Order: sequence, then structure tokens, then C-alpha cells
Amino acid sequence: MAHKIHPRFRLMINLLRIAFLISLKPETCIHLARYVFRDFYNEPQHAWVVNVAVTKIRNNCSQWKSRGIKSMRLYVKKALQRDPDQGLAKCVQPDLLRPMFGERFSVEDFNTVFTFVAPAVDWSETSNLKESGHKEAKGVWWARTIFCILAAHTKMILDVEAGTQPYSAQLTHNGIKELFNQIGDNDVLQKHRPEVKDFSVKEDYLYRHNRNQANSGSGFNPNATNLIGCDLPPGATWEEGEHYDNIDTLGEQHLY
Repeated sequence: MAHKIHPRFRLMINLLRIAFLISLKPETCIHLARYVFRDFYNEPQHAWVVNVAVTKIRNNCSQWKSRGIKSMRLYVKKALQRDPDQGLAKCVQPDLLRPMFGERFSVEDFNTVFTFVAPAVDWSETSNLKESGHKEAKGVWWARTIFCILAAHTKMILDVEAGTQPYSAQLTHNGIKELFNQIGDNDVLQKHRPEVKDFSVKEDYLYRHNRNQANSGSGFNPNATNLIGCDLPPGATWEEGEHYDNIDTLGEQHLY
């Protein structure tokens, strides 16, 4: 029994690194348990295997998320220290903060924040997947976008904690925990969400799987978060009704 299960758990974690990068949602990643242990699902005596797999997915995603949020705080603090003109420190609008972090973005920094991705994705080869006429490869665009959104939000949280900006429930540790899992639910990001093929995956992680979507019961509205300051997906154009630029719905605070 053990010789059948242990290799599958390794396979599942390998897949999970890519699935969580693409979805940022544990509830979506849980479908990996059915994929990897599909022949155990109809055997009641082996139901514990599936339960252990689901728990492992939840725990890993939770740990990766917590480490990512903590690492982003460190990254933003260092970015502020390395900002002699204090342009970053003085900026309080997310639509201006995102391009500032975009200019500083590197895949090395991405790996220091999203550490779970580093063993799986070859960013040099992923960059080479850029299609003709596009600014950058879709996988790199995705990494840059989620990085800049999280960085801008983190910077605003630090401002609130420092007392330089008014308190907002969304600009708290709990707020960013909710944001993390909902970034990809913005309708533009949903439409242009990358697939496994958009990343060059290191040899140990070359597994193909079906990525299923899961609905979240969260009350967070991802389309209340506009993408101003982020580049549109490679080859994409804004379409009417999409929440790329919905700043007029936000009121005067421009928090999101």
C-alpha cells in the first residue's frame, strides 16, 4: 500500500506548486486529490487516503500563503529603504503603486516571496515562451501582475500601521489574507488566467493535469479591485464591462 501512496503524494505536491500559482485558491487545488488518487475514491476502505491528501493540500497552501504575505512585507520594507527619492513612500494610490513595483519587478524577487514556485518553474525558459508581437510571456505577465497587486496592497497596509493613512478593514492582515486568494477572481484575470503550458516547468514537475475551477463562498468582490497600473495580458485589449479600470466606482478613497 505504502509503495503506491508515497510516490503519488510527491506527484500531488509537485502539481500543487503550479496549480496554486495559477489559482491562488486552495479550494481549486483540492481537485488534485481526485486526479492523483482517483482509483481510491470509490473504495470506502481507502477513504482515509483521500482525506489525508486533501488535508495536505490545504496545509501546504495555507503555509505558502502565510509565508508569501510575510515575505512580501519584508520585500516592501526593503524597497522603501532603497528608495532615496521616497517616491514609493509618498505614494498612497494603488494604481500608481502597482507600476512602481512593476518597474522593480524581477523573477528573483518573485521567488523570494512566492517561494513555493521556485523549485518548479524555470523562469528563463518561461520568458522564452513569449509569442510574437507580445510584450512578454503570459506566465511572466501573470507573475508580475499578482506580485504588483500584492506589493501595492502591502505597502498601503504598512502606511496604515504607521499611522500615515486612515484605517480600513481591508488594509489589515486579515484583509490581505482574503485578497491573496481572490486576486485571480477579477474578471480580466479569470479570462486570461495562464495554463500549465504557459510555464516552463522543471523536469521533476513535468506533469499534465486538468485544472478545475471551484466557486468561493467569500464575500470579497474581486472586481472591486481594479487593475490600474498593471499591464493588460499579452495580446489582450480592454473590453467594455471588464473591470480593468473601474476607478469611478470606488469613491474618493481609491483604496482599491
